[in-house]
Amino acid sequence: MEGFWRRKTLKILAVLTCVYTLFMFLMQMQLHSQQGNVDFLTEDQDHVNNFISPKPDTCYQGPTVSFDSRQTADFPLQASNSGTTEICSIPQNTADVEMEALWHTLDVSYPLALSVSGWLDVIRVHMWTTKPLKVIIVPHSHQDPGWLYTFEEYFASYANRTLSLITDQLTRNSAWRFVWSEVCWLERWWENASQKQKNDMKRLITNGQFEILSGGWVMPDEAVVHYSAMLNQLIDGHQWLLTNIGTVPNISWSVDPFGHSPTMAYLQRRSGIKAMVIQRIHFGIKRFLAKNQMLEFQWTQMWDRDSSTGIMTHVLPFLSYAISYSCGPDSHVCCKFDFSHKKCYQGGKRIPSLEIDDSNVKELAWLLWEQFQKKAELFRENVLLVPHGDDFRYSNLKEWEQQFGNLQKLIAYINSNPEMNTEVRFGTLSDFFEELGKSQTSPPPSFMGDFFPYSDRRDQYWTGFYTTRPLLKYAARRIQSLLRSVEILYAVSLAKTRKASEQYKTLLKLQPDLSSGRQELALFQHHDAITGTSRLYVTRNYKNRLMIGTPL
Repeated sequence: MEGFWRRKTLKILAVLTCVYTLFMFLMQMQLHSQQGNVDFLTEDQDHVNNFISPKPDTCYQGPTVSFDSRQTADFPLQASNSGTTEICSIPQNTADVEMEALWHTLDVSYPLALSVSGWLDVIRVHMWTTKPLKVIIVPHSHQDPGWLYTFEEYFASYANRTLSLITDQLTRNSAWRFVWSEVCWLERWWENASQKQKNDMKRLITNGQFEILSGGWVMPDEAVVHYSAMLNQLIDGHQWLLTNIGTVPNISWSVDPFGHSPTMAYLQRRSGIKAMVIQRIHFGIKRFLAKNQMLEFQWTQMWDRDSSTGIMTHVLPFLSYAISYSCGPDSHVCCKFDFSHKKCYQGGKRIPSLEIDDSNVKELAWLLWEQFQKKAELFRENVLLVPHGDDFRYSNLKEWEQQFGNLQKLIAYINSNPEMNTEVRFGTLSDFFEELGKSQTSPPPSFMGDFFPYSDRRDQYWTGFYTTRPLLKYAARRIQSLLRSVEILYAVSLAKTRKASEQYKTLLKLQPDLSSGRQELALFQHHDAITGTSRLYVTRNYKNRLMIGTPL
């Protein structure tokens, strides 16, 4: 009897599975018929040209406004019919890729398949040709200043140890490189660092082994923050770096915000940033850019006719900035080269991650080299950026030894094999963009527009955070306004007070409170803070810090 009901249940499940599969297939066919299914390897020049939409200068013929000096608030200005005046639109720039026009032709179809994680990488490379390559492997650790745990908890568990290991391990190994972005962690670590650690860090930055990227207090969200708050957190970070370390970054690294804004690109360009790396953009846009080898472009402003605000931009091509999605398009291969977190799958099958030795170095080196070649098909130049890191990585000595030690063996094999014709080394983003500049034979394509909204699969758009936690979003704006008023009053008071007076000394004592308020507001611009995407108790911690630092 028990066997009968088991068979019945299995039959019902089988029927339901078939119905579900048929339904998903029909939905996918409908989506393809609406959007058009563009084969990754098929060149469609009409599709390439459709997104270019030059906008000529046009003027609107409106009524002339009368500016009669006798008119008062009781008699507002009235439009006169005696003539017309030209109200011209802002001069429009044109670019090789215009996002506003591209949206109308974009293929947003998503593969009909199941995976362990639920996410699929839509950038596939089925054919490739062997080419000489220069590969820059960039070790990094993305450290959110609050997300699943609070800022202080993350500092105690990860950031403090990681920064200490950076100074120690890079000092011991001159060929190793590392990059870092959020200044809030540096400021916190600097408080308790020994003088030797501080001196070592300054030396490592000077000799190019350790690079500070972006220089913002945090890696801010770029969708719901006010542009003034964007700028202030950048100022706070740059001022701290200049005052304490004597350096100002010129490369940006923004791999985790949920979409990217041209406003942030503009602010960074004006702050001295000359190139940037971004990651989270709509999978359809990323697929389009990859298909047309436009993942490296000059990001320009819509109103900038002479492109004086353009900034060189590199888009990481795959699903994530993690190690599994860095070396090439096949994540089940790239995950083999994560020698610390040995969680590697192809479908439901677990793939072992092996230590590199004489018995397997040849096989694994060729596997890695093939991924490099496939990834290079997505770019115009033969200089390849391969980030090597993930969230809160390199926080213990064992991982440093595993990652760098095994990678060194693979690098040595590839570099010594003339058949591969590939040069691999550890480097920073400055090293990468320097090599890229040397190899460029023609100017990169230009891009104009923003990268909102963001989606990483199907129609699951990351737009809920636009309105999540409205009270905290309001508080951030309100505190920002009050802080600006206080800063103006403080500056005026200092200017009007004699330096030797008691009032001047009293005002100087208040400066740390003002700096603390700015830093807490800057911390809240983090892409998991103002967005509301952190845990509830972490969000409450952000609120408490915000209110204590800058009370309403």
